Amino acid sequence: MINDLNSRYAYIKGFETEHDRQVIHANTPLSEMFGYMNDLRTMTQGRGVFSMEFLEFKAIAQEKISKVKESLGIY
Repeated sequence: MINDLNSRYAYIKGFETEHDRQVIHANTPLSEMFGYMNDLRTMTQGRGVFSMEFLEFKAIAQEKISKVKESLGIY
């Protein structure tokens, strides 16, 4: 699961164990979390759950904006 979060540009803040569960605390861009529930359920054989809450807005690099616009056909 850590590799999957890393591939989603997550910043892993820490781990803890709660009642035989492994809890991972991480910050991840919202845009990278679409489809995560399905991937998590696949990785954990249907047992994994996650929750998220808003942390902050961050400006993204102009080059990333240009790539997104280009992929959408906006010039």
